[in-house]
Amino acid sequence: AELQRAFAVFDEDKAGAVSKAVLEAILIVLMKVVKDVALTQGMGIKDGKTLRRLEVGEVIQLLEGPVKEETMDVLRVKVKALNDDAEGWTTVTGNQGSIFLKEGVAFKVIKET
Repeated sequence: AELQRAFAVFDEDKAGAVSKAVLEAILIVLMKVVKDVALTQGMGIKDGKTLRRLEVGEVIQLLEGPVKEETMDVLRVKVKALNDDAEGWTTVTGNQGSIFLKEGVAFKVIKET
């Protein structure tokens, strides 16, 4: 019964279904950069052109992954940076144990609207 009530709230058009856009908004996964790491064009590290550097403290949205990049033995994810909408692939954890991204972000309410 509670699940039905929850989906009824998300079914804005009363169509008996939840749109992809609404579902994506509900299931958004945010990550925080905890160590500077490259944002690259492709999933593969060696053949991927660097778009820019993700800096400590940046918040990114997970779009795809994680996927194991075989040549470097690391986990990669496709992300979108929230500060400039840059999209690309980056590394979650390096092959030497370095952690570049952490899931979950804490926000502080500055002013209620």
